[in-house]
Amino acid sequence: EIEVLDMEGRLVLFRVRCDAGTYIRTLCVHLGYALGVCAHMEELRRIRSGPFDERVAVSLHELADAAAAARAGNPGPLRGMIRLPEAAVPDLPKVVVRDTAVDAVCHGAVLAGVGVTAKEGGFGKGETVAIMTERDELVGLGKALVGSSALKPGEPGLVVAPTVVLMQPGTYPRGWKKHVKDAGA
Repeated sequence: EIEVLDMEGRLVLFRVRCDAGTYIRTLCVHLGYALGVCAHMEELRRIRSGPFDERVAVSLHELADAAAAARAGNPGPLRGMIRLPEAAVPDLPKVVVRDTAVDAVCHGAVLAGVGVTAKEGGFGKGETVAIMTERDELVGLGKALVGSSALKPGEPGLVVAPTVVLMQPGTYPRGWKKHVKDAGA
């Protein structure tokens, strides 16, 4: 979506709503081609990225000041700037895993239905889902191996393959066992 906000001489101020990977500098050049003129971007201001908008943004100066305060023994301002990982995935469908399955996922194991306690939101096979703990903590992201309609929490079968794991292994107790092959007699 492109919305022209203001025009002054040859300058045009506009707002773009786009997907990740859109190059606004290239968009400006292509708009010039379409108009039969040479065009380029003079300034860019990102006002939103995913669920985050400029109301939660901080300047580099504010961040530097907060880091200096933390080094001096006052971590409060810096803590106030840090967002929990869960804040980045509010719109993704979620698969909630048992505490006993969390560490296995943190080690890269493909999630089986027996490790799932719930699902939130609809999703299709191959879509990205947020893998969450029962305490609503983000373990990571995964690719759905089955659609939400086929995923039955507590039932066998592989359901989500982790693609990005954010939680450190060992955060939750290990609920899985290593199978050690018998050395034989």
